[in-house]
Amino acid sequence: MKLTQILATISAVLFAAVMTVGCTQEKGPAERTGAQIDRAAEQVQEAAEEAAEDVQEAAEDAVDAAEEAAKDVKKEVEDATN
Repeated sequence: MKLTQILATISAVLFAAVMTVGCTQEKGPAERTGAQIDRAAEQVQEAAEEAAEDVQEAAEDAVDAAEEAAKDVKKEVEDATN
């Protein structure tokens, strides 16, 4: 091999090693902050979905109670008029 080929090969190996080491380092402060923001957003979304489900259930319960109350009133009116 020629000297230039050897130097090119060594340079390529060193470059690959540096890139590998650089990619495996821990996250920096901005990346950690971004991950925390992502987790917080997921938690907010989950809480909002749970709240929406609770509101839906409460609305369904209110409708059921109103229908039951209407039936009771209707029965009372019928009993009072008979």
